[in-house]
Parts: sequence; structure tokens; C-alpha cells
Amino acid sequence: MNPPSSSAQNRHGFESSSSIANGFSSAEDKSELSLDVDDAEPEMAQDGDGDDYASPMGGVKHYVQGVLQGQQAYLITNLLRGESLTLFQPQMVWTIGRNRQAAFPFTDKKLSRRHAVIQYVPQKGFYLIDLNSMNGSFVNDGQVQQRQLLQDADRVHIGRICFTFFVSHLYRQLEEMHPEVLARLNALDTRSAPLPTELVLKNDLMPEDEEDTIISFR
Repeated sequence: MNPPSSSAQNRHGFESSSSIANGFSSAEDKSELSLDVDDAEPEMAQDGDGDDYASPMGGVKHYVQGVLQGQQAYLITNLLRGESLTLFQPQMVWTIGRNRQAAFPFTDKKLSRRHAVIQYVPQKGFYLIDLNSMNGSFVNDGQVQQRQLLQDADRVHIGRICFTFFVSHLYRQLEEMHPEVLARLNALDTRSAPLPTELVLKNDLMPEDEEDTIISFR
């Protein structure tokens, strides 16, 4: 029997980890892995010109947040470049690994080229899927067996990359702002508005071909 294609879906409505792994992981990927462990921070993947792809900052708490807006899901993270970045992906599948084209690209030698993915499944949530990596993927210190549904505040450990995953399933509709507060805000906006550099005075009694009178505040 032929292995399932990368677009195959299981009865739950999302791609199986084996189908994703067949498209991403290979023996060549694993042969390139180095099991040597050192104490250095994960290095950032670079292209031919040396442009930075990922730059986790030591001492900074790293996070990945899953956000759902209508039917589209996206991720917000500070794992890349050390500042918050929003990641949109059409299929809502974000790859983690040493591949430079990955959504989360790192040169960590404990990672496979395509190590794992975060996949959003409609009506279900965000899943962490391990792509048959040699060193595994971990959530809250437990190794992921193919896939695991991510919960709010889960700790994810992949190679030497660690981050907290955030997702909100709760919504709260707030009341409209009190008119007095709005009035104060409007007053602040009025006081802080800069003066115009020029004021054009139009005189309805002047002929149309006459130039407008301009008063400069400079």
C-alpha cells in the first residue's frame, strides 16, 4: 500500500502526522543531525547574504500565541528577531526546524531540518505535530507521540528551543465606555492636537480668480 499523500486527511478532518512527515522528514534529514550538546544559545539560520532568520535572545521569555480571527488562524511570537512578529500561513501549518524556509528556522543541531509543525485544526485548536524527528518534541516535559493538542500556557521544548504557548478560548464583551470618560479623552485629543502650520482664509465676497489669503504660523 502506498503511503498517504501530504494532503491526506484523517477522519478527524486534519492531516495525519505520518502524511505530513512523509512530505517533510527523510533519512537524509536525520543523517545531518548532530547529537553533540553544547551550552551555546541557539544560533540563527542565515541565507547566503547572512541575513538573520531567527534570533532568540538569552534571558528573554519566549512565547508563541495562537490567534483565531474568523476562519483564519495565525501565530504571534517573539522567537524570531527578538521582537513580536505575526506569522500568517495559508494552510495554517507552521514548520519548526533547521530548514531556512521554515516558519521557525534555527541552526540548532539537535533539530531536524523539518522537525515539527504547529497546525491549526478548525473547531479543534492548535496541535504540535512531531515529524518523526530523531530527538523528539516535548510539551510540559512529556514527549509528543505524533501529535498533541496545545493548551494555554503549555511549555514546549524542541531541541534547545523552549517557549510557552498561549491561546485563549474565552471571550468577554465589555460595556461601552462611560460618556464622561469619552469626554475627557476627546478633551485630551483636542489639547494635544498640533496647531496647523498654515490657515487658508476664504472670503465668499472675493472674486473666484482672487487668491486665497494664507496666514502662516511658522
